Amino acid sequence: MRSPGHLHDIVMRVLAIACACTASVAAEGEMMAARLNALVANNVTFDTVVDVGAHHGEWYNLMHGVSPQANILSLEADGDNAPKLEAAGVARYRIAVLGDRDGAPAKFFKTKHWANTGNSLFREETKFFQEGAADAVQVKLETLDTLLSEEEGFAEGTIDLLKLDVQGAELMVLKGAQHTLKRTQFLLLEASIVRYNKGAPLAADIIAALDAYGFQVADFVEMHYYDDIAFQVDILFVRRSSNRAAVIDATGAHIPAASSLPLSSSDIVKQAGAGESPVALLQSPAASIIAHTVAITTAAAAASAAAAAGAAAGAAATAAAAAAAATAAAAAAAAAAATADAAI
Repeated sequence: MRSPGHLHDIVMRVLAIACACTASVAAEGEMMAARLNALVANNVTFDTVVDVGAHHGEWYNLMHGVSPQANILSLEADGDNAPKLEAAGVARYRIAVLGDRDGAPAKFFKTKHWANTGNSLFREETKFFQEGAADAVQVKLETLDTLLSEEEGFAEGTIDLLKLDVQGAELMVLKGAQHTLKRTQFLLLEASIVRYNKGAPLAADIIAALDAYGFQVADFVEMHYYDDIAFQVDILFVRRSSNRAAVIDATGAHIPAASSLPLSSSDIVKQAGAGESPVALLQSPAASIIAHTVAITTAAAAASAAAAAGAAAGAAATAAAAAAAATAAAAAAAAAAATADAAI
């Protein structure tokens, strides 16, 4: 049996490969908006939404575009951002530093006025912070459960979507949101793939924790890169007992035969290169979710890269050159997939 630490390393490695194999990256927020709109098109409603980590109201406006009727409560840790929230048209917001215990003292790393973002309970391990981008200030924490109990329209009833962008404090905020999680249908959060905030959890830790809370991965809605290295990912979770989770789990019913499912991500790459579109189920536990996701992502990257390479070569030279370029692209993707299989 593999140890939890070994499983953690495998999940992180495979998730990094999944991000790296993405053929192209949409402009910030475009991919997320497209994935949320796809849910709305499939009769998912977002009427009650909590936006934790509102910053300057960017996500509020994205969500308002996806679901104009949504009642959105925005929560932001940095009071200096209040004017920006108002300027962005955020209808309802509160300033609060969320954590796992009401009234608990904590050190909050607050970035200076010239820094755009980075406020966190967990200090960034970046050159940016080492050069004095933030000051440590003392704050008192609030739990999400207590805060929402004071807000009309959010104290009880279903939370359709809870979004967290808290720079490493995800598990602390979730611990203080036990009641809220029990009535939440979808949860969207930003998780780190690399060590970014000192002492903060990585994506694998968060996936495992939310599995215990009754949530499964539904989608990866945004990838974040620095110098072509994937360092953060926005993950959409769905409550395992929800109708949407049932739809995801029922995907297998649409596959012609079990034998048509490739046994490895390398096989999926081969089938994608041959023009097929295999589907893999999203299911718990975390390692299985990530393994299926990297397989699907690798296949998409291989197909896209092969097609693009073939078209470019065909325009510039002969059909034979196009085929050779496509084969080379597919081989590169297959190598990445083989790495994923070896890790698992």
